[in-house]
Amino acid sequence: MYSQSFPRTLLLSALTLLPAQAVPSDPVVLDGLFEDWNEVSTSQLDPAGDGTAGGEDFSELRITNDEDRLFIYLAFHGEEKLLHDWNTMRLFIDTDGDSRTGRSFHGIGAEIEWCFGCRSGTRHSENGSRGLRHTNLSILSAPTVTSGIFEICIARDAIALVSAGRRISIVLSSSNSEGDLLPDLPGGVSYTIDPERVPPAEPISLGPRPEGSIRLTTYNVKNPGILNEERAPHFRRIFEAIDADIWLLQEQNSTGAGLSARLSSWFPGSRWYVTADHRWNLTVSRYPIIYQGPLTAERRTIAALLDTSDVLGTHILVINSHLPCCSNDEGRQEQADELMEAIRILKTGDGAFELPRGTPIIHAGDFNLVGYSSQLRTLTDGDIQDEQTYGPDFGPDWDGAPLADLPSRHTHDRLGYTWRSDTSTFWPGKLDYILYTASSIRPVSSFTLETSSMPPDELAANGLRADDTAVASDHLPRVADLAPAQSRTPFLRGDANSDGSIDISDGISILGYLFLGESQPGCLDSSDSDDSGQVDLSDGILIFNFLFLGGDAPGRVRACRTDTTEDDLDCTAHAPCE
Repeated sequence: MYSQSFPRTLLLSALTLLPAQAVPSDPVVLDGLFEDWNEVSTSQLDPAGDGTAGGEDFSELRITNDEDRLFIYLAFHGEEKLLHDWNTMRLFIDTDGDSRTGRSFHGIGAEIEWCFGCRSGTRHSENGSRGLRHTNLSILSAPTVTSGIFEICIARDAIALVSAGRRISIVLSSSNSEGDLLPDLPGGVSYTIDPERVPPAEPISLGPRPEGSIRLTTYNVKNPGILNEERAPHFRRIFEAIDADIWLLQEQNSTGAGLSARLSSWFPGSRWYVTADHRWNLTVSRYPIIYQGPLTAERRTIAALLDTSDVLGTHILVINSHLPCCSNDEGRQEQADELMEAIRILKTGDGAFELPRGTPIIHAGDFNLVGYSSQLRTLTDGDIQDEQTYGPDFGPDWDGAPLADLPSRHTHDRLGYTWRSDTSTFWPGKLDYILYTASSIRPVSSFTLETSSMPPDELAANGLRADDTAVASDHLPRVADLAPAQSRTPFLRGDANSDGSIDISDGISILGYLFLGESQPGCLDSSDSDDSGQVDLSDGILIFNFLFLGGDAPGRVRACRTDTTEDDLDCTAHAPCE
């Protein structure tokens, strides 16, 4: 029996249907995570089923900006899509508010036309049309795998806005000429560029590492790697600024002795332990290597068990991967399946070496994930696709949860890409990952080093130059400071009132806490239905959408789990999971 009266229940339920208030000039981080879009008002919804069979079926478009970039949130109905390939979807932008100029399309005059799957576009003007590459627009998007949602950004100065009212209009068209359009009615989705300045991204310090932690860096150093004499000075500044304890290197074409000698010259008096070379993958560590060896037949993934007991109180298992590139989806999936089988066998005690229960596992490297998202789910969730060959699915973490996927962000910018090549037709994206067992290890801090966005005083303080990361490699180094996991209380995400189930009372409990002054839940983590790191209106909305509109369930696994997200929420107790 609920304490609230029936009319009050209806009122609270109705509150969940109110849209979020518009926030001008929003600070969006382009990282493939979408919680920062919660406060951006919906610009345009599109109904399901109004496209042709097999084509893209648009669902939702949101638009915002900061002083440098225009941001677009694009969602689809139905099956996942791949934004940078396998389509001819087009984005049209009218930058002058005049339907008589540019290319006439669906009621607007588009000065900019971009074909996502073609990875090219056209600028239309009174002087004619000329081709565009991704570098002309500074276009970025995330994620790089198939998804139902994408976030996109374009440099504002590349749009060449000439409308007196800073007003633009946007149209999206699907691949099929008779397919879906967004919006359905001519005239485009109008948006006014807000001039309000967004505070700069909070700088992330390069060091020193927190006490009681170790620093791990994964870095594709682009063959032949750090022994290349022309690029060596740039690498040296990068390595010295990061000063990692463990380096997971890909495309390092050298012997272990040569690599150890180079690092010893950069870090005098230090001793380095280096794994054998497996397809140009080498792991270098200040800590002794207890075991090393490949985990897949193609030898593109190597394991190293390191003795970090003096710092962490335990050994750690680091797995260094460089998965097949580009269109080889089948090869990536097979190697992901094979790797997860190897981890499952190690955890059961039947592997090539002993792996005590609770040993922290960190899997990092250049995963080259540019196709189906199933490959990422295999690596995080243990969702093996070829179970006949590689065995059943399993939870890779020691508590049965998925491996946590550490987000990526540049130290001085709200961008998460880790690979960039301006000579490629592909625009920058996140190809490098750090996955970890959150039950046994936690990131104290993390960053992706991209030197061109760092201010001069930060470059000087860290002994870096603005062109270092661009000259050294087409990949950026990803860095994580890791410490033992703190004790965590298991909980059922979405069970806000801790009664062991997810029902309407949980949504009411969240709204009562937020708006009616009711007591704080004993487990704030369980009230964070969307795992955004905060309890807000969207958590109640998610529960009601799940219960009544067929929306996503709170949490990827409807079972008691510890929190794998680093946030300020706590869970002092959750009785159903004790």
